[in-house]
Amino acid sequence: IWMQEPQLGTTIAQIPGERWSLWGSSEEPLLSKLNTWAIPLCGSVVAQELVARVIATKSPETARKASLTAGTMYITVGLIPAFIGLVGAQLLPNLAVPEQILPTMAMTYLPTIGYIIFAGALISAILSTVDSALLVASSLVSHNIVQSVRPGMKESGKVLAARIGVVVFGLIAFTIAVFAEGIYDLVVEAASFGTAGIFTIVVFGLFTRWGGRLSAMLTLVLTMSSWLWMTYALALEYAYILSLFVAISTYLLTSLVEHRFHKQSGWTTS
Repeated sequence: IWMQEPQLGTTIAQIPGERWSLWGSSEEPLLSKLNTWAIPLCGSVVAQELVARVIATKSPETARKASLTAGTMYITVGLIPAFIGLVGAQLLPNLAVPEQILPTMAMTYLPTIGYIIFAGALISAILSTVDSALLVASSLVSHNIVQSVRPGMKESGKVLAARIGVVVFGLIAFTIAVFAEGIYDLVVEAASFGTAGIFTIVVFGLFTRWGGRLSAMLTLVLTMSSWLWMTYALALEYAYILSLFVAISTYLLTSLVEHRFHKQSGWTTS
């Protein structure tokens, strides 16, 4: 690919300087920049694939080393499509659909067999991610909600509830995808919805003894509601940062109420 004109060095030199900036344009408000960074950082910490593998490890030391190794690999591998996107914008300018830059680059510069392998790997990764997300959403609802309402369910009933959940969440995901404006917007919304509340609960739960069940429940409900309101009703560019502030404030205030209630009742929180 790089033996063809233009050469790699020339192409890189033509990339505008502002595209190399991690903070974006200097004219962009600080809150918008913080919002852009907070979404993937906070969302990735509580991602189901990370949490599931950490919990499944045999020791804290294994979990620590595996997380650091995986994080390093994540950054290294993630830089590849980012670099292709930077270079591709110069090699293939004025694309009708800019989000198609990666497959278009592969189709343009790879041989036929290479493009077939690339397309197969890309589709496989997408389907694997979708499959995991649907199974996790369905299992969480069937285990934490359905079984709480009907604790005497048979195993066959639990399996049926999980299967129905997969269908329901699949239809919801399909509806959201049909009305979405692009893949980037879908990724941002998936990483934003509810993760500010979950991130706050996880941090306080792991590193402090503050709060309890009520703090967690109110934090989740108010954070999701505030994010939806600020994103779709007010159309704020920094809705995630504000929802994170709502999550922290709600958790702290509710934990104080819980602490006083337990203290007056003679109970102790664990």
